[in-house]
Amino acid sequence: MTVNFSSTNNDKIKIINKTNLEEYYPYLEEFLSKNHTILIIGDFSVEYIGRASSSIGSGERLLIIKKDKSVLIHQEKGVSPINWQPPGNLIHVFLKDNRIFLKAVRRRPRESLIIEFNKIFSVISLLIKDNAEFIMDASEEQMQEAVLRKPEILFKGFKPVSSEKHVKPGFIDVYGFDEEGNPVIVELKRTPATRESVIQLKKYLDSYSYPVVGRKMRGILAAPSITKSAEILLNKLGLEFKILNPRECMKIVKRYRTSRLTEFI
Repeated sequence: MTVNFSSTNNDKIKIINKTNLEEYYPYLEEFLSKNHTILIIGDFSVEYIGRASSSIGSGERLLIIKKDKSVLIHQEKGVSPINWQPPGNLIHVFLKDNRIFLKAVRRRPRESLIIEFNKIFSVISLLIKDNAEFIMDASEEQMQEAVLRKPEILFKGFKPVSSEKHVKPGFIDVYGFDEEGNPVIVELKRTPATRESVIQLKKYLDSYSYPVVGRKMRGILAAPSITKSAEILLNKLGLEFKILNPRECMKIVKRYRTSRLTEFI
């Protein structure tokens, strides 16, 4: 039996269920030649030959072949595949002694996966598109890097001079000066700032002396948001809050690292 699901008159998913193993062969050939993403649920063994060698006997597993010709083999448990090869494989499917064999070969380094099917329960062909960019929020260390690379995301005229500056209570995330020459201590948080964050910042200010006439020490708490109780305490202590989005920080870090790589190449 073959079941087809269509979207806007174009087949997005084809689910192939057949009685005999060899009946799956022409479908596998077709889907591979058309560069579909393929999911194969079946009973098969796997042999790897390459930088090392491994083998696993027959078992009911999931084989995934993606459009970029990467190959992953999953068991019924666990997050990681038991066998996999990165993109760029040459994949060949063939029949031998009433069995279906699938061979995925990489040229550099030379390695191959040989899969022998005893039974196939279902073959699923996917024609899907995903052009969305994966964006991950920055860690506090990456937020720190973003502020050092692009100080104006904190405020205009900020000039950072050091990070992880040691003081008695701990380490100041970013230390620098504003455009008027006032010293600035910055405490970064990737989650909403709390009263404990405000107290931590105040301890840093109390432990750091800057005896210059006409200069005022500024304490800035930078985070995506701040709790109401933390905001009340912050205002009471004469400290400042700046909104700093971890996602925007991550974009800055990625952009800088990409530009540096391009310059290097």
